[in-house]
Amino acid sequence: MRTTHPDRLCACVECDCLQRIPSLEDGAAAHCSRCGAELFRFQAASLDRTLAFLLASAVVFLILNTGVLMEFDKSGLHRETTIFGTAVALRDHGMSGMGVLVLATAQFMPALELALLIGLLLPLRLGFVPPWLAPAFRLIAVVRPWVMLDVFLLAAIVTLSRLSQIAEAYTGPALFALGGYVILRALAMQAYEPDEVWRRVAELDGHTTSYGIADGVER
Repeated sequence: MRTTHPDRLCACVECDCLQRIPSLEDGAAAHCSRCGAELFRFQAASLDRTLAFLLASAVVFLILNTGVLMEFDKSGLHRETTIFGTAVALRDHGMSGMGVLVLATAQFMPALELALLIGLLLPLRLGFVPPWLAPAFRLIAVVRPWVMLDVFLLAAIVTLSRLSQIAEAYTGPALFALGGYVILRALAMQAYEPDEVWRRVAELDGHTTSYGIADGVER
């Protein structure tokens, strides 16, 4: 399968060199003729696959935030913990700043990223350009570095292994959901190609324009 971009100019986000994207095979990439930076990687049905992974991530994210991460038993004392419960426990132990950071990076920012991406791609899939397209693109770039559920997963696994040495520790359904979310998000980000969003916008608007490929900002 090949794709062509007739009369399309793209601006390299590294050096601003204007150039046309050639016809590409599925999985192939175009690179800047001046600096060599990757301009575009063609992936068939990129937006559909990204949206499918994001919708699955949203379902798993709900399970993650409503289920139990871990359970502990020691000397007849039973405890359960959730992501929100972890933040509350940190606050109760005098680490309010760390608790706020956990809530921000493990709940608020991932939820915001999902909402922005689904709110961006779903309207395009349904055949119309959302009026919040450009602000959403910019906000996604700001939010993405703060989505740290993969770090939280690693911390949870380490905590579980340490606590299992002094108490009976059990994994809860939310911990499996956390692992599923990390995998699904990684697949969504791998399938996501900003240029395909702008190509879809151009199709819906009925005109061809020039784009900054990597950041998805129209120029």
